[in-house]
Amino acid sequence: MTMEDFSPLEHLPREIVYSIIEYAPESAFALRLTCRMLRSHVDEFALQRGTIILADEVRLFCSERVYYFQITINTFVPASRSNLFELRLKLRDPSNCFRSQIERSNNINFNTNGRVSKYNKYVLKVVTPFPNEEEASSFEYLVEAVGPQIGLIDLSQISHEDELNLLWNLSESFPTKKLSLCIPHLHSSRVMSNLLSKLEARKIDYLMLNALKIPEPQKFMLDVSLLVRSLHIRQYDFDVHRLSSTNFLGAANVDWAPTIIEMFSRRLDTLKIENEYYCDYLSKASADELISKLPHIGKKVWFRASYYRNPKGVNYKVNSHIIKACRLNASNRVLSIKHKSRLKEEF
Repeated sequence: MTMEDFSPLEHLPREIVYSIIEYAPESAFALRLTCRMLRSHVDEFALQRGTIILADEVRLFCSERVYYFQITINTFVPASRSNLFELRLKLRDPSNCFRSQIERSNNINFNTNGRVSKYNKYVLKVVTPFPNEEEASSFEYLVEAVGPQIGLIDLSQISHEDELNLLWNLSESFPTKKLSLCIPHLHSSRVMSNLLSKLEARKIDYLMLNALKIPEPQKFMLDVSLLVRSLHIRQYDFDVHRLSSTNFLGAANVDWAPTIIEMFSRRLDTLKIENEYYCDYLSKASADELISKLPHIGKKVWFRASYYRNPKGVNYKVNSHIIKACRLNASNRVLSIKHKSRLKEEF
């Protein structure tokens, strides 16, 4: 058989096929059906460690039993990349031994800043400490299929320190620089000190923290701003003993402006604060100081925080930074200070 007997597509170099898949992962199945040569190239690509991010988010949470923890791992893959992800699952498990343990949900909508994206969710449940080789292998199988990099790791609804350590150790199998952490009931000094050490060791660049209280919150925010570039803090509301309307992370009647300004003088250049439950945490005097100083701090600032002191709103420019105090919707208002080059950034 001569080269003329092949389809023109079969003349494509392997590297070109790889580039096509990287650019359009949804084409993987269609390319496999074209000819034997392309099928071979696609399968080779899918069996490699991978060069593109397939999973935008991996979410881990655990349920405590008497003698073990049950870990639920939710892997969120954009619909456009699901074909390639499922091919990676299939080729790594020809006998369907592990693949059958993964539940799939299609067409899950994520709404990010008004933009809706479709995802498929893949759910694996394992027991840990791993009681046998099969449990460990099913976890390793998923890790290998997800690939060497993910968008975000989310450790959800952590109730105590053992859960945090367990989920953290498992999450290290999914390399990423972005972490979301929900610790509504963890607020000891030891836990927060250990968390800072973990963030530093893992070189986390983006942290989203959902918390009720933090010991010495000003010190923690200054310490974490040495480690991460982007910080998103969401004030958790437990609503058993209602706290002061000026509460933020367990501290009341605090002038937050000096802390926030100092944070931006460190590694941090992006800060988002959501505190819709305690509307008086940021005073007008604090807001005025932030407006006065952040645009002149010497970097391109991205700052947005819940703010309820100026319902009429403001909108002007200072030193290339756009300053707004406005309503997001009927119940949420924000103060925004952003460099003009970063106005379209989503966070």
